[in-house]
Amino acid sequence: MVYTCSVSLNLGLHRKFQWQFIGADVKFPILGTDFLRHYGLLVDVSNNKLLDAISFLSTQGLKTQVYLISPITSRPQSKYHRILTEYQLLSRVTQDMNVKLSATHHIMTKGQPVYARPRRLSPEKLKIAPQRIQ
Repeated sequence: MVYTCSVSLNLGLHRKFQWQFIGADVKFPILGTDFLRHYGLLVDVSNNKLLDAISFLSTQGLKTQVYLISPITSRPQSKYHRILTEYQLLSRVTQDMNVKLSATHHIMTKGQPVYARPRRLSPEKLKIAPQRIQ
């Protein structure tokens, strides 16, 4: 069930945050990037903090035990929606991912590394460069 409600939040940053939230019957609520951008809030993932770019204050976040994160699109007509839906397992990330590589790669080279200073492209080459990069 989806609903909307106007909420005034006190995040401990010495100002109030009034927002029209779209709610859903989900286990873990999420503040969206639209809210963060509107109020100039920055997420410091390394230190579990929410930073206020206007007042330069911060508030400590809480670490939760949510380990499974999967990106989703909010609009089914998005060109990425079908891909993310079809390949859900590939888009999941866990916080406790300990990737163990079973192979190492070595590229054997001979002689000194080649060095050439960067040069500007001619106008003709500059025009087609983006197409080649794509």
